Amino acid sequence: MVAPADASGSGAPLSVDASRERIENSDRWYQVLDVSIIASPEDVKSAYKKLSLLHHPDKGGDADTFHKLKQSYEEGLAKRALKPKAAKRKSVGGKKIVKSAGKAKAKGKAKSKKFAKPAQAAAKEKPKAKAKANAEDAAKKAPAQAKAEPEPPKTPRGAKRAWPKPAPAPPNATRKKIQNAMEKWDISLDYKMKTFPYEIQVATCEELEQWRTDGLAVPIDARESTTGVGPVIRSAVRLSYMELLGADDDMIALVRKLKEDGKKLVMFTQTGERMSQCGLLGALLLDVFQFDELKLYKLEGGVDGWTKFVELNPLVGAEEVFGSAEATYDVSKRKLDKAALEHGTWTDAQTKHFDVLVAGLSENEAAVRSHLQKMSLQTMTLDLEESVNSMFEYASAKELSKRGRWDKYVFDEIRTRFDAKISCLSTVEEACRSEADQHEAQVDAAGKRLKELQEEAAQKKAAEPKKPAQEDAGVEDAEEVADEDMAAEDAEEEEAVAEEAEEEEEKEVDEEVDVDGEGDGDGDADCEKTDKDAPADGTDAAAPEEPEKAADEEKAADEDVPEGDASETNALDEDVTDGDAREASAE
Repeated sequence: MVAPADASGSGAPLSVDASRERIENSDRWYQVLDVSIIASPEDVKSAYKKLSLLHHPDKGGDADTFHKLKQSYEEGLAKRALKPKAAKRKSVGGKKIVKSAGKAKAKGKAKSKKFAKPAQAAAKEKPKAKAKANAEDAAKKAPAQAKAEPEPPKTPRGAKRAWPKPAPAPPNATRKKIQNAMEKWDISLDYKMKTFPYEIQVATCEELEQWRTDGLAVPIDARESTTGVGPVIRSAVRLSYMELLGADDDMIALVRKLKEDGKKLVMFTQTGERMSQCGLLGALLLDVFQFDELKLYKLEGGVDGWTKFVELNPLVGAEEVFGSAEATYDVSKRKLDKAALEHGTWTDAQTKHFDVLVAGLSENEAAVRSHLQKMSLQTMTLDLEESVNSMFEYASAKELSKRGRWDKYVFDEIRTRFDAKISCLSTVEEACRSEADQHEAQVDAAGKRLKELQEEAAQKKAAEPKKPAQEDAGVEDAEEVADEDMAAEDAEEEEAVAEEAEEEEEKEVDEEVDVDGEGDGDGDADCEKTDKDAPADGTDAAAPEEPEKAADEEKAADEDVPEGDASETNALDEDVTDGDAREASAE
């Protein structure tokens, strides 16, 4: 069989193998067909026919090669069939102008649309008019409320987006919702919805000390960590504005716990300025976390004011020193416990596991693996080389009689590292113990000083004069004091009524005496004689003074007599008075 000529028209015969190799190494459709990329559909068909004679399976060709040839033919035919028509060339004034056929066609369409017939335009407008009429009918049938509803205002293009308004976070909100609420509050410019830092109420140092003693308040250290934290008020809790904005899980849990406790929060910074961070923190807690505004305070003067207050009050200063010493001792005690625990763990690992493996006291391979597993944490900490670790495990599994020189070397190396580590831990433990003992001595000294000042304060209070009961009575004893006052007033009224009754009885007795004296003439003479015998200088005799003194004593005795015996006393007085009158008339 004679090979066909080349598809490109060169006339040179092609071998089947060379053509198949060229097709397999080609990626594009025109490379497979061996034609130009701008070839006409006729050229594509002609090339496909010539190559089909070589590679068709019926002619003994390869099926894969023919399949690729067919795909390239279909792709090339599709692309060359959609090729736009060639541009028309015109010459105007000796210059060639190229116009695309597609553009000319589009321009012609626009022109025909512009000058369309009125009948065609009317036919197109009929569906639009019908749809408009249907819409009007539907609007008439709709209820009046639908018409009254205003359309939502459309935001003009280019207008600024409104800042989000701050809103409080729900009580059981997630961390993400709380963080979004705090961010909205932080960037919002709606100041009517926000609390200003200076609006948080202020508490004095004296009030903080009293509330803290009674267990009603918690000091909050609102200083940022970047500013460098100085002296700390005793029993203060660390919570700053920036740390809370970070929405850390620990901080959110702390805020929720403080809110559940219901105690007063007294926030402080170093100086306690009007627009300080403690006021900002209080505003955030008030607006976002919905704290009670009556339980949020700023400390007047901050830490500087508290330091001056402590200097002026030795007892408060001693309490601060004692509290600080206790806190420091607790920290050192925890460090000591941690160091002792680590030292004991390493010592146990060496004595209970490593020494057992070295002595070959393990019963079987399972016991060896158990010892290695229990001391794996220590061997990892020793930074053993991988080869040393492997040799250690291999040597531990051997019987004592089968161990060699290298096994002994591995055991000695690990023991040396164990001893160095345990020695270091022992040194750390001793240092921590010494520090804890020193802090414990400081706590004892501070406690002794505090006890002395408390005893002095108690002695001063005992030496002060006692105030009246009404002044010392508190709010709880106000009702008892009022009842005592009412009882005293009732007793005074009863005494006054009793005195009036006695005076009336005495008047009646005097009137009776006067009546009896008028019936006896000698009595008048005796009275005149008595008047004559009276001293001329106008001084009173001793005898008239005695009845007056006796009358005063009788009156005092009557006041001391209880109300139940008043009738008996009055009867006795009447009898005595009648007897005196009779004796006077007889004389």
